[in-house]
This record gives sequence, C-alpha cells and structure tokens, in this order.
Amino acid sequence: MSLEGNTFAGVDLIKSFTAGGLANIGLTAMLLPVIEDWTNADFGDDGDLNAALKLYLLWHDTDLDFICYDGPSQPLSLGFDFARNLAENIEVHGELAYRRDVAHVVIDADGPSTASREDQVSYLIGMRYLNALDTTFIAEYYHNGNGYDRDEMKAFFTYQEAAFDRWQITGDSASMQRASRLAGPVYQQRNMGEDYFYLKISQKEPFDILYFTPWITSMVNLQDFSFNLQPGLTWTPVTNLEFNCRVGIPVGPSRTEFGEKPDAWRPEAWVRYYF
Repeated sequence: MSLEGNTFAGVDLIKSFTAGGLANIGLTAMLLPVIEDWTNADFGDDGDLNAALKLYLLWHDTDLDFICYDGPSQPLSLGFDFARNLAENIEVHGELAYRRDVAHVVIDADGPSTASREDQVSYLIGMRYLNALDTTFIAEYYHNGNGYDRDEMKAFFTYQEAAFDRWQITGDSASMQRASRLAGPVYQQRNMGEDYFYLKISQKEPFDILYFTPWITSMVNLQDFSFNLQPGLTWTPVTNLEFNCRVGIPVGPSRTEFGEKPDAWRPEAWVRYYF
C-alpha cells in the first residue's frame, strides 16, 4: 500500500533467534486516523480510526507475512504471502487476500446496474528464474476476487458504446454522464478482469553496459485474451540516481479490457534520486 501524502503512526518490533527453525520475527502495528480536511480522507469518514497489523516470520528459510486491516468504513481485510528459494536461481512466491462484505457493481448491456455485497478472495502464485546469462524470468498467475468475467466486461463495454452513440445522435450528455458515474467502481481498479497471466523478462547489463537493464513485461487477461505489452529499461549511472523509461502497448479487439484502452501506445520516462 502506498502511503504517500497520508499520516499514520506505527511501531516495529523485531527479534532474531540463533537456534530452531524460526530465525526472525517482526511485528508492525499502524494507526491511520481520518481527520476531515486534513489527512487520510480516502480511508473513511471524519473521526474514523483504521488499524493495520503485520506479522513477519522467517521460518525454515521461508519468508511469511500475515496481515490484517480494518476500520469503521473499511471492509475487514486479511492477507498472507510467502516467498522461498528452491535453489540458488529459482524462487517461488504467493499471496492470498480475503475481504469481507465488499460492494460489487455489475453493469448490464442495457444500462441498469446490480449492486451486491460479497466476500472476496484474491490470490497470486508465481516463480522467478535466473539463468546463466543473467536473464531473469518472472511468471505469475493472478486471480482478482473483485474482477469481472468476460461476459460482464463485454456487457459493460456494450453499454458504454450505446451511451456514446446516444450522445452523438441527440447531443444530450446525460447518458454519457450516467455512464461515467456507473463506470467509476469498474475503472477504479488497476486490473478489472478476473484472471491474469503476467510475464517479465529482464537482462542484466547486456553487451557489458554497466548498470543497464532492459526488460519487457506482458499482462494477459485470460478471460478475453487481450494483453498489455510493455518494453522498458533502467539505467543507474551513479549511486542513488536512476533513469527509467517504458512504453505501454495495449493489444486486443473491441469490447476487451486492453482493446478498449484509449491509448494506442503510451510512453513514460522518469528519474529517481535517493538521498
């Protein structure tokens, strides 16, 4: 979770052990108060006090995290993740998340929306492999418990197209305003589908170019088989200075997640300096 621009209070407790299967244990507790017109407005109503707790274990060379988050205006959220090296160059990892009584809105092709509350489970399983040429492969499967299946997404895009056509014919913007309002809960998600495959391939210092790493990633929606292709590179010429660039290329037919992206391609570049 990114906490930039938010105010919170937290404490970390860490202890190491020299014998037994448990090598390290860490406990992190955090409070996020919501104070109107001042801080954390995205986390609830004025006066709410949200709490988060994370327990970290290094057990038999396996990293384990147990996470809990709750608040007066937030659904109870529980999480678990693990990571373990199977060999010097092979690592496996996974995540599991549960959210209780979460709002879920489905938009039909003719416009009406159905709102329900449901318990949602999301999970991810993946692996990392490093070969003798210093090429790293990361492959992951991700199931989004708050996502939309192929038929639900197709109905949503059909409704959006119909609203746009009505606006073009009548000049009345009400249909577009309603479509935009209904689309909010859908487009607020980074990935709106249910099932994904992610692949990243990166090459460390090709052609002996020091501190230079080109890479390419792809996120594939396994329901409609549209995908986002993203080549990029990272260069760190000096300590604490990093240059990055990437190009996002969405690919897919109409009425699919990536086929409906507004950009044919999107270049980005940024610089990071650490001090």
